[in-house]
Amino acid sequence: MSDLVSKPVNNLQGMMWMLVATIVFSFMHILIRHVSADIPPLEIVFFRNAFGIITLIPLLYKYGF
Repeated sequence: MSDLVSKPVNNLQGMMWMLVATIVFSFMHILIRHVSADIPPLEIVFFRNAFGIITLIPLLYKYGF
């Protein structure tokens, strides 16, 4: 019975994470379009991946590789 009670909370939390991800991806797309006039594409890709790895490192340590 406790699984049925916690299920709507998990659904709501999942929807919120999807909304946050959509906003972050949209902002990233706008930022890349803005800086692509001045910065070479390979440099943009490097920094995009570097910030992605920095963001994922705590999760990798917490949940394992």
